[in-house]
Amino acid sequence: MTGHEKRIDEISGLLKASYQKRQAPVLDQAWRDGIMREVRGLAAEGSGAAGWLERLFPAPMLFRFAGASGVAAALAVVFLASQGGLSADVFKLIASDPSGLLQLALLAL
Repeated sequence: MTGHEKRIDEISGLLKASYQKRQAPVLDQAWRDGIMREVRGLAAEGSGAAGWLERLFPAPMLFRFAGASGVAAALAVVFLASQGGLSADVFKLIASDPSGLLQLALLAL
């Protein structure tokens, strides 16, 4: 056995012994309580960080507004088509909804 092989065996033995001596951390109730206090503290710090848009339009209100706007747009298209103010080709394009915007608006409701 060469000197390098002996050194490799020695390091392997030390690593194996170190791994076997390692104990799992103690995750008791006090540790969990400390983590929860820290998470709540971070949440309390971040709650005031909302921008003007988030304060003006909270998420549920924004989704309702978007859904209502989509339905209103769909009704306007149908009204224009029924009154003759919208050509058949344009109505077919909007009715096929290639981008899926109307479906997204309906899901938001």
